[in-house]
Amino acid sequence: MDEQTRNETMQNIFVGPARQDFPSNKPQRIGVIKKISRFKWLILAVVAVIAVVIVLASLVWQKSSYDQKKWQAVFLNNNQVYFGHVAAEDENKLILREIYYPQKPLILQQQIEQQPADFTIVKFGGEIYGTEDEMVINRENVLYVANIKEDSKIVAAIKKYQEKK
Repeated sequence: MDEQTRNETMQNIFVGPARQDFPSNKPQRIGVIKKISRFKWLILAVVAVIAVVIVLASLVWQKSSYDQKKWQAVFLNNNQVYFGHVAAEDENKLILREIYYPQKPLILQQQIEQQPADFTIVKFGGEIYGTEDEMVINRENVLYVANIKEDSKIVAAIKKYQEKK
């Protein structure tokens, strides 16, 4: 074996073959990696946009778990009760619309013989200070919310009030 062949053989063993012997796959591999990387970033961006839209939609469009067709009674911890439609709610607040309240205090328990027969319902917003017909109630002040039956005296009084106007 001549000396040049021996040197090439030793170089192949310890250093590896010369670059010119093999075609380079590196540019093709880099192109594939860039395409995969762009695809991953595109998917990540789409997922991030969808997540932001969902979060914003949940903040903007707070829904109520109560039936909008029924009337609700909202009982507060200061012994007041308001009747209306719960339009939206979250863990901090409850929004009540189309609000009515009793002019005379009602006995909240269903004791027919003690209940005054002449109670009247007042439309919220008809006061001298002219508030809008929407109330944002702090959840800490709400004892409970209940749907009111269609055949109740309260719903009858509300309908009677609405017919007058």
